[in-house]
Amino acid sequence: MAIPVTMTLAALLGLLLVGLAMRISMLRMRHKIAFGDAGNHELMRSIRAHANTTEHAPIFILLALACELARGSRRCR
Repeated sequence: MAIPVTMTLAALLGLLLVGLAMRISMLRMRHKIAFGDAGNHELMRSIRAHANTTEHAPIFILLALACELARGSRRCR
C-alpha cells in the first residue's frame, strides 16, 4: 500500500526539523552559548520553534496517514 502524501509530508517535516536544528547550532556558535539559552531571546525563540515542531509533527503525520488511508472520506479531500 503506497502512502506518497504521508511520505512526502514526513520528508518535508524532517527537512524542516534539520533546518531549525542548524539554526540553533549557528546561533549557539555565534553567541558562544554551549548549554541552555543564557537569556538570549533570539536563541530562546529558535529553541521553542524547534521544540514546537518536534511536538506537533508526529501528530500531523499520523493525521495525514489516517486521512490518506481513508481515501473514500470526503472530509480528507
